[in-house]
Amino acid sequence: MIYLFSRLNRYVVTLFLKWFGAVLLGVSTIVLLLDMIELFRRMMTRPHVTFLHAIEVVLCQLPGELERMLPFIILSSAMLTLSKLNQHSEITAMRTAGVSLWHLLYGLIASVFLLGIINITLINPIRTTLTQRLYFVEEKLFGRKKSTVSLNSAGLWLKEIDVNEDRIFHSKAPDLHKGVFKNVTFYIFSHDGQFLRRIDADEASIHSHHWFLKNVEENNHRTDNLFLHTDLTLKMIRDSNAVPETLSFWETPHFIRLLEKSGLSTLPYRMHYYKLIAQIGLMMVMVLLAAGFCLRPVRSSRASFLISMCLLMGLFFHFMTDFIYALGLGGRLPPLLATWFPVFIGLFLSISLLLHAEGGHRHT
Repeated sequence: MIYLFSRLNRYVVTLFLKWFGAVLLGVSTIVLLLDMIELFRRMMTRPHVTFLHAIEVVLCQLPGELERMLPFIILSSAMLTLSKLNQHSEITAMRTAGVSLWHLLYGLIASVFLLGIINITLINPIRTTLTQRLYFVEEKLFGRKKSTVSLNSAGLWLKEIDVNEDRIFHSKAPDLHKGVFKNVTFYIFSHDGQFLRRIDADEASIHSHHWFLKNVEENNHRTDNLFLHTDLTLKMIRDSNAVPETLSFWETPHFIRLLEKSGLSTLPYRMHYYKLIAQIGLMMVMVLLAAGFCLRPVRSSRASFLISMCLLMGLFFHFMTDFIYALGLGGRLPPLLATWFPVFIGLFLSISLLLHAEGGHRHT
């Protein structure tokens, strides 16, 4: 514990944070330029989309893309930090003085852990707000969704765009296990937003591309049954809920409980929640991986090769994480295994490299 707060670790962490800021700025600039080019291509067929709209879209996209790239940013920052120390023979001096690799890495790992906690507890809610805004702006500028589903403590809300009208559907007691919606209200509008009518029913269900309503009241007139045309199916309602990326770390557990109560699939949301937590572990593993590759002696002819291998390994972990995550979303792997498997693979690999480097140092 004394090494964690030592002057040596404070020096290493300060250098790491400087490189982290520089890499973050560089990656942000590249991502902004690439997103802007892609958006300009899309704007060619949308004359109503202005330059200010484009700026808003790319700024809303940026935090989400940086969050996905955060482990690779940590890896690059740790590589630059440790390589700089190694080039100036500071690593050699520290180890000659009796400081082991593990003691040297305490401060880096602790600072990355703290960055991960700050990201999911403070930065992530801001990012989700911007992502919600991004979906709203893109829907407005580049096309309309066929339907939108929202679930909260007040019940299930559904927006549906039919051929002749727009509908907002609300059910206070949805049961998607049975496909039955209790205490139902339809608010019906024209496509230009003019209110047309309201329909209340005790119960609703979907059969053969129709809403089947029971005990219906409309304009103070009651009927036993009513059919409304719809292109929706029960499966579409189950699958078209809120995008997991629009839910913050704090909101996701409550939303999962609501989904379980209503019969909607919780898999994408549990995967997203576990991934946010596992990302902290992956960021810490990236520090160990950088140390395993970048702490070879400067005179070693393989030093440049190992640094290049470290970058390739980081890219490999990035793609492997996405691939295994897709397997988890497809139900082929348990959610916890799908999100934590890359972390454990990286941990075993980096510890093996560090033990080899430490053993090599002792024999020199």
